[in-house]
Amino acid sequence: MPLRPVVWVYALLILTTMAIYWQISGHEFINFDDNEYVYENAHVQQGVTLENIVWAFTSTVGANWHPVTMLSHMLDVHLFGLQPGWHHLVNLLFHLLNTALLFHLFHKLTRKMWPSAFMAALFALHPLHVESVAWISERKDVLSTFFWILTMLQYSRYVEKPGIIRYLMTIFCFITGLMAKPMLVTLPFVLLLLDLWPLARLPWTGNGIYCPTIDGPHDRSAHDRLDARRYPPYGLFKNNPYMAIVIEKVPFFIVVVAFCCIAFFVQRSDGAVAAVDLIPLESRIFNAIVSYGAYLIQMIWPFRLAIFYPFPEIIPVWKVWTSALFLLLISLFAFRRVADRPWISFGWLWYLGTLVPVIGLVQIGSQSMADRYTYVPFIGIFLIIAWETDRLLQQFRPTRTVLVSLACLLLTCLSLLTWIQARQWQTSVTLFAYATRVTKDNSLAHNNLGLALLDRNRFQEAILHLSLSTWLKPGNAKLYNNLGIALMKAGQIEMAEKAFVHATEVNPGYWNAHVNLGIVLSRRGKNRQALAHFQKALSLNPHQGKAHYNMAMSLEKQNRIEEALYHYATAVSIDPRLIEALNRKKRLEKKRNRIEMAIRDIKEQLQRNPKDPSLLVEIGNLHGQKGAIDDAVAYYKQALEIQPDHYPAKMQLAFAYARNGAYDQAISWYRSALASTPENSTIYYNIACLYSIQNKQPEAMQWLQQAVDNGYQDWNAIRTDPDLDSIRSLPEFEKRFQEKSLKK
Repeated sequence: MPLRPVVWVYALLILTTMAIYWQISGHEFINFDDNEYVYENAHVQQGVTLENIVWAFTSTVGANWHPVTMLSHMLDVHLFGLQPGWHHLVNLLFHLLNTALLFHLFHKLTRKMWPSAFMAALFALHPLHVESVAWISERKDVLSTFFWILTMLQYSRYVEKPGIIRYLMTIFCFITGLMAKPMLVTLPFVLLLLDLWPLARLPWTGNGIYCPTIDGPHDRSAHDRLDARRYPPYGLFKNNPYMAIVIEKVPFFIVVVAFCCIAFFVQRSDGAVAAVDLIPLESRIFNAIVSYGAYLIQMIWPFRLAIFYPFPEIIPVWKVWTSALFLLLISLFAFRRVADRPWISFGWLWYLGTLVPVIGLVQIGSQSMADRYTYVPFIGIFLIIAWETDRLLQQFRPTRTVLVSLACLLLTCLSLLTWIQARQWQTSVTLFAYATRVTKDNSLAHNNLGLALLDRNRFQEAILHLSLSTWLKPGNAKLYNNLGIALMKAGQIEMAEKAFVHATEVNPGYWNAHVNLGIVLSRRGKNRQALAHFQKALSLNPHQGKAHYNMAMSLEKQNRIEEALYHYATAVSIDPRLIEALNRKKRLEKKRNRIEMAIRDIKEQLQRNPKDPSLLVEIGNLHGQKGAIDDAVAYYKQALEIQPDHYPAKMQLAFAYARNGAYDQAISWYRSALASTPENSTIYYNIACLYSIQNKQPEAMQWLQQAVDNGYQDWNAIRTDPDLDSIRSLPEFEKRFQEKSLKK
């Protein structure tokens, strides 16, 4: 028994699409959103668990609340781990399902197989849809569209045979789709369009123009054949189909309002909604008008497609007026043909309406437009093309072979372009290198290309692109931070410090830049300054394991063991992937246990010699090693009570106060120690450092001079000690000490 033609259509659509897109099974993750959504997301990496399911419904990712999307990523990791090929294939699976369901939907609604097949083929094979399929993070696109089409199918079943179960199932599919991506907020308006055509639930349009029914008759007797099943089960409005159909959509619009509020407040709180002073409303309106036309041009000429299109600084007025006039003329034409060719009005309103959430009136992100935004809206345009082609085939039968050949040629060209475009998505390097070639002044593309090159240890190329990125967007702290990371990895520590300092100046609240600046300062031996930046980072964002980890290392270098242990433990609790933090914590705990044993031994000696100040100083030193500075100070003072002129106790007490930042008290005890050893040049030097840290340059210069006069000869320390930074650049310092150090 031969297969039915519709089966061949399904097979051809699926096999052709698979043949073109199968290459993505060998593609990598992209360093743009894929990290946040999948391979650096701790919850997603753990797979499907009860805790992670709760997290998906109570948290946001990428300034979006889309729990169904996050659950799908978790399921991928649960089944396939972090193998990007399988994640790509799941995206492709949903694209195949969307293609098949789209064909099934319109074949069922219109009873026209070949136009439905042509429309589905355009949807499946157009290059503008590569971004939604080949980008793992755009799972929300293909997944939400799957529920979009399911909602329409369920709605058609409800219209065919109204019932509360089918109605609730329609709303369920709708809400599930919204939880995959909020773009479904325009779907209730599309359902109203379906009521007009092809469901023909409204026999007359608002201006009295007749609209044919699903069977396509062009006589008013069709109105008589409309039975009660065409209308919702509201007895109150059974004689007013317009009011009945509007009332029927009220629950959908209530859901839309709720999700619009959620989406706006989530994106506003995460900083994704651009402020009006950054992108004025006038610019947004102009860009929206131009984008409506630009998308149509891209549909006709799908070349030079990029993952990111920067928002233009200036939008030429002629572009705005040309695009507006073009849109107006098409709209007028579409409405004039509503009587005899309703699919034109249907498809055009679909395109205009479904683009509204992403056209940029409420600007999300800094892009002017995006290929992925056309995934659903172009269905309307493809429908117009398919049904107009079918009309031409019916009217000009002698040229049917030519038209069919042109349609096949079009699909072949689109398939080739889609295959080529999908190749650009192999790696982050290929993708963003291509974006820098096909767009101008694309800071984001240069930044992500630089980071991708950095991951491959191609340092000089990475620094070049990251520097260009900062030049294009000098007010973006994140870009300077990324440049600093590249310079640090390349061993250019001083340049890295300047980049991180600039990042903190551009945005003092950018915690990551403070962490990285602290790391650089720590490597340069400026531990006190490094600790200050780690503390600043934690005050800005206390829930970052990286900041706790680096602060713990800085504290460990200063022998503040107890504090270091706390921050190591906190880092591990926030991010269990910080294995090195866990290892360092274990080593410190062993060290602390040895210190505790030493303290117990000395306390036993102290019981036999309670008046020995040396033992008290030794216990104080051990407490200082484990970070218990207050306890150490108490033992030093106890030693001085027994022997007021005990020199080691005074020195350790001064050192302890300096570690705690009590510089004036530290200086006081150093001066007291000088009474015992007035020629000790190291004490003079330490006092000079403490004055320098407080930016008291005259006092610092005076005490450093006394240190040298009393025989201090460590010229390398004088030239490089970070504690003397505040006086080292002074001309007086150069005159007094640099010449002497060179002679030595």
